[in-house]
Amino acid sequence: MTDKTQPHYEIRCDVNDSVELVAVDVMLGSRKYRFVNIYRSPSHGTNEKLYVKELLNSVKKLCNVKCPVTVVGDLNCPNVNWNDSTSPCDGVQDKLLD
Repeated sequence: MTDKTQPHYEIRCDVNDSVELVAVDVMLGSRKYRFVNIYRSPSHGTNEKLYVKELLNSVKKLCNVKCPVTVVGDLNCPNVNWNDSTSPCDGVQDKLLD
């Protein structure tokens, strides 16, 4: 059970067991902030596109709140150019970039 009187608490995420993420709400005074930390291993084989879809659905649900949300993590997208927001159209890295 989550004790929301504490200055921080983990948010339950209904995600597939293969999706690696954790979300925490932090209270600073009367303001709440959400932090989502995700990890995507370099390859999921033939299920990679399905995995990315599940990961993105989970992150979207966690971001659907009224407080500020910060998403961080390791996406393992070596072909994404984060400076000019480009990536190969492979159904994985382009989806994560979007």
